[in-house]
Amino acid sequence: MGRGANFFLPPDKRIGLCFVAPLDLRIKNTMKELGLSEKSARERISGLEAEQRRLVEKCFHADIRDATHYHMVVNTALVKPETIVHIVKVALTAQT
Repeated sequence: MGRGANFFLPPDKRIGLCFVAPLDLRIKNTMKELGLSEKSARERISGLEAEQRRLVEKCFHADIRDATHYHMVVNTALVKPETIVHIVKVALTAQT
């Protein structure tokens, strides 16, 4: 998962997407995918998020949690993957 492309690519060469989901769902998915305990999954998620925030702050002087950096913020717990693909395709077509 990348977190910096929308900060260093020029605006006319990118579409900034931010995918979010409730923490409990992310913990559950991480536990399942990596075979971790709940505590380990929570720590992994927390650590990765902190690392991503620090990297973007250091390199781009920006906060990845600021929704104004993105064209769209999508809650993957509420929107089906095929719907997300359709929306992104429409957005990309509209920008050209």
